[in-house]
Amino acid sequence: MSRGLRLARVAVAAAAAIACTACSGTRATQPEEDPTKAANGARRSDDRSTAGSDRLGSLRDRVEDIVAATGIDLGAAQNVRPVGSFSDAVGAYRFTPTGGGRVTPDPAWVQAHIVTATVPILGTVTCNRAMVPQLRAALAEIQATGLAGEIHPDEYAGCYYPRYIAGTRRLSNHAFGLALDLNVPGNQRGTVGQMSRAVVAVFKRWGFAWGGDWGYTDPMHFELERVVAPG
Repeated sequence: MSRGLRLARVAVAAAAAIACTACSGTRATQPEEDPTKAANGARRSDDRSTAGSDRLGSLRDRVEDIVAATGIDLGAAQNVRPVGSFSDAVGAYRFTPTGGGRVTPDPAWVQAHIVTATVPILGTVTCNRAMVPQLRAALAEIQATGLAGEIHPDEYAGCYYPRYIAGTRRLSNHAFGLALDLNVPGNQRGTVGQMSRAVVAVFKRWGFAWGGDWGYTDPMHFELERVVAPG
């Protein structure tokens, strides 16, 4: 692992510092997809202490440039480097709960942050504009290395889906357009799943966390963990 990647470990926990305010007057909680992290927080605090220190150190060291919105030069995509803060990808997120576990974000936020783009393998996706360059780069590398057959476009369950984590009042990373679900039928929650570990490795290289690593697994799920670009 390069020094740039080590410095780039800006985890999703960084979003706790983001000023996201719900229309009801309560602040949006840190986006987090694994509900067992909250339920088992006390029991697992010792296990997370070292990782938490690493994340805080990474936050102090991260580069504060705004992520380039013009895309990625795939010809140079051999190494990655940090280019922005996680908060740039979220901004001030205001929303209205609409029932059934769903929320409706402020239209101005949607206009500023959510885009529809074309990416390799999957085709058209609707995601957070800050994630699209990394998603495009990851999928291009997967395609270039002969792994495209490991991803099934007809089993892609989307990226931007404004909702809470099921059974909670915590916002899903899908609410921010910062997560995607792949190969859904064979990768259900609580299972080892059938996701290619080679595909997982490429996504991790391009700044994504994988739900298959969680205590209560979600192997279909990838979410933006750090903001990177070729370098």
